[in-house]
Amino acid sequence: MHSDSTMSRRYNITLPDGIAEKLEKWAEGEKNKPSTLAAFLVELAVREWDEKQQQQRT
Repeated sequence: MHSDSTMSRRYNITLPDGIAEKLEKWAEGEKNKPSTLAAFLVELAVREWDEKQQQQRT
């Protein structure tokens, strides 16, 4: 999951209650922690954004 570097950074985020509850339910269904799922989703979103940025440059 963390292939861009060997180090990881920590960030604190605040989510609206409704989103937090859905994240918890989703993570529970995946037998995962909400923080792990959130980290994966942020990484996925950043990778998609980066890919779009690279496509726009070509």
